[in-house]
Amino acid sequence: MEPLPATQTGRPKASEFVFARLRYDSGDWDYNPKVAANVLNSLVEYTTIPVYPEEVVITADSKDLLAFPFLFMTGHKLVRFSREERAQLKLFVEQCGLLFSDDCNHDINGLYAKSFEQEMRTIFPASSTLAKLPNTHPIYRCFFQFPEGPPTTSHELNGWGDDIVHDYLRAVEHRGRIGVLSDARGLYPRLTARENVRYFGRLYGLAGAALEARIDALFATLGMAPLADRRTAGFSQGERMKVAIARALVHDPDTILLDEPTNGLDIMSVRTLRDELRALRTQGKCLLFSSHVMQEVAALCDRIVVLARGRVVAAGTAAELVERAGTDGRGDAFVRLIGSDEGLAA
Repeated sequence: MEPLPATQTGRPKASEFVFARLRYDSGDWDYNPKVAANVLNSLVEYTTIPVYPEEVVITADSKDLLAFPFLFMTGHKLVRFSREERAQLKLFVEQCGLLFSDDCNHDINGLYAKSFEQEMRTIFPASSTLAKLPNTHPIYRCFFQFPEGPPTTSHELNGWGDDIVHDYLRAVEHRGRIGVLSDARGLYPRLTARENVRYFGRLYGLAGAALEARIDALFATLGMAPLADRRTAGFSQGERMKVAIARALVHDPDTILLDEPTNGLDIMSVRTLRDELRALRTQGKCLLFSSHVMQEVAALCDRIVVLARGRVVAAGTAAELVERAGTDGRGDAFVRLIGSDEGLAA
């Protein structure tokens, strides 16, 4: 692949929206160059979001994709991703990046749209892949809100100059209303802690004073005030964990998935997090988390599922597991259940 042209005059600021165009080996990735200018102009005109004034181009197989929360992809010819491109795009979406694809109405016999959809179903093999988004989805109001309808524009709405407007969007919706914390963390290093959490809050439909109040409350609870306006690049493991936890909780989800949430936290932060999780449980939230710390599991979990070699080997309360294993302590019970013939057969 040829090196990308150096067209930028400076680096984007952490607070700026960056229009990043996806470059892929097949097809015509650089089709319709006017899109970036139209999107950036709309952001300037209808929002207060700071924008980086130039389009950035990044390859689909780049490991730097995660530095760009938003990616734009277009074309009107056949799309065939390489193995490396599929792997990086899958990681990008799993870490909550937004890939926006548009055929710009110049698609020859639907070739771009059909082949793109086939690629998405290869990467994300689920029946819900590219399902229509309902009009109530937060994506329709997280940046723009036009109660009286969209404003008139001085340019054509579509490439052919007609007045056809698509009345729905389709998407690969990942995690939906579930707040997810994975071990990869997936923070954007050029953004501050506050900007990382604010970005995900906006994706879930929060905005304005309500979003800022929610962020402030989470930062106070997790002891994050000193980190709020620092870029996350260079954060310690514990600091990254705190930001990831705040990001997972910002939209007050009903279901919360946590992967070893106390990993890397200091003693006081562990205690604070446990108190917060107990409060969420009291509010009726459903919490599901994985951990190798049996003291933590016993202190927080109503029900425990023990996995070994990809299979469920035991389930029940802490007391039930200890009784089942015939041991005196929880740690010994865990070892017995996963490390002996009796445990694996339980």
